[in-house]
Amino acid sequence: SSSHVSGGGGGGGGVKRSRRGSVKAASSVVLTRGLAPGMVRLACGETHVSVSEAHLGKLWALYARSRPSPMPPAAAERFPEVAFCVVARQLSLQGGHEGAGGMQAACPPSVFETLRQDLGVTRELFASPLNCAFPRFCSASADVDADFGSAGLLPPHALQS
Repeated sequence: SSSHVSGGGGGGGGVKRSRRGSVKAASSVVLTRGLAPGMVRLACGETHVSVSEAHLGKLWALYARSRPSPMPPAAAERFPEVAFCVVARQLSLQGGHEGAGGMQAACPPSVFETLRQDLGVTRELFASPLNCAFPRFCSASADVDADFGSAGLLPPHALQS
């Protein structure tokens, strides 16, 4: 699997002082590369999640697509925080560890490409920013997924003819 979560506490608000005396908001997210090949660590206080470079790149592309161009610096600086939230939420839905969550079914990319080309499909109805095949998608976690283009939950009447 490409991500995991560990730690405790949750890293709520407040201020922490490092041994060197620098002050950092406890809720800020620190992004660290190079701890494991192809992986990135996002840490918020004592809690951290890991995600593959590929998934982080996909999150960045979706995040950038959902922002004005050029992206305001404040929005770019916020990316690690919203990426942390998406990965942590997805992992919590999977049971909180990288080996969980194998109960979902997914189509290979070739199926989505056929749906796009042959049937004109442009939106997924059940996805997350980590697994969506289209830039427009509906998701169960719109509160954190909206920053990446989620339209939220599929309205109940959407599948009625």
